[in-house]
Amino acid sequence: MLDRIASIVKLLTVGVVASLVYDDACELEWDTPIRQCLPEFGKRQDIIGKEAIVRDLLAMRSGLPVSHASSAHQRAEMIIPRSETIRMAAAVEAVAPFRKKFVDSQWNYSLVTNLVEQVTGKTFGTVAREKFLLHLGMTCTHFGPHEDSKNDAKAHAVRDDFSACTILSPGATDQTDLAVAVGCKSSLHDVLNMYQSFLSALAHQQKYHTSSTLKSPWKYTRMILDPHVVVGSDNEKLAYCLGIYRITLPAVLIVSSMNKQLFEAIGYPIPEFGTRNKVVVFANALPVVDSTDIVAQLALSIILGDTSLEEEFLSMAEVAQPFQITGYSRLYDRMEERKTETTPSLPLEQYEGEYHNAIGNVINCIKAIGDKLRMTVKDREWELCEKGMWPFFSPKWHKIHFKLFALGEIVSFTWHHDLLRSPEVFENNDNIVRSRIWARI
Repeated sequence: MLDRIASIVKLLTVGVVASLVYDDACELEWDTPIRQCLPEFGKRQDIIGKEAIVRDLLAMRSGLPVSHASSAHQRAEMIIPRSETIRMAAAVEAVAPFRKKFVDSQWNYSLVTNLVEQVTGKTFGTVAREKFLLHLGMTCTHFGPHEDSKNDAKAHAVRDDFSACTILSPGATDQTDLAVAVGCKSSLHDVLNMYQSFLSALAHQQKYHTSSTLKSPWKYTRMILDPHVVVGSDNEKLAYCLGIYRITLPAVLIVSSMNKQLFEAIGYPIPEFGTRNKVVVFANALPVVDSTDIVAQLALSIILGDTSLEEEFLSMAEVAQPFQITGYSRLYDRMEERKTETTPSLPLEQYEGEYHNAIGNVINCIKAIGDKLRMTVKDREWELCEKGMWPFFSPKWHKIHFKLFALGEIVSFTWHHDLLRSPEVFENNDNIVRSRIWARI
């Protein structure tokens, strides 16, 4: 079965870029300025637009913001057309000092998609297949859309009553800019093969101080594993390299993540069996407990011959259930506390309209429905019920502040959808024009 491996694909992405850097026929270097390959990105007038290089994107140290459901990641796809992603990345506000802080931003790898395709003239999926997948025998791995014929895992969700249901599978493919960040489907066998081949090439290249290994597609593995930016505040422990984290031992080596909407992965190392042995579990559902964690611990206990606590896993799952939904109940309580009896300044119908971001490529539509206002992204109303989204537990994300012109027109609203950034203003152009006309009269 093929799972959406999400950020696990980033190491493969870096490997593809490294192979292009190694190829003398390709005019791409680690320090190639992004604006040189993608001139539209050079329209940024800050240091990111002027000085960002390939390694800055791969190391997540550009300072670009997180891309989530306000601009991407509804069903793991971009809300804006692909033709707009470079322009969007050139316009979004930076949220961290350039090269000083790690920010897990998919804008970085979205730009890498465009960069690779620009220098090769091929889709990223094609380049990855030619440079890596065929060489490593990763025959199951692909960047295309969901296909039942390829045994792609379907996404499952859990309702409030704990019953399960299927939802639309994540939509990132090699036709979207999120492909190289989260858009790969692969089998557990292929993923482990990728890591094993990387570690083998790394051992060889470290021993012989070289940048390549015979019959291996991996190039510059020492560069890839070189720490590029600190993650968090502990300078001695965790760092991000190129597409992969690196931690200084001794440390707790447990990795658990919700890789993508309704897809999880976890890895537990087995020190008793050597540094290259690990229990790895993939899941294609997000139940009310962390099933990957419990399954991995159960498998680990069997491998180590310690099954004394086996009967306690069910009770562990029961204890975990309320903690999984605590964030939602706390958010509900915080929103209830902030409710007032103040009525809207205008009839709800006067808040209706299309509200644009500064560069006009994201349009939020507001419509009055009964005694409520509903906001959706233009032409995407149907996904409210059928698509997975990331949860947002900050009350700020759930509040909209409208700006009223003196003559009674709603000209804009402010939305703090990214807590790392300043609140963003979305303008109603029709009302702004009318307000300006009335002001002149």
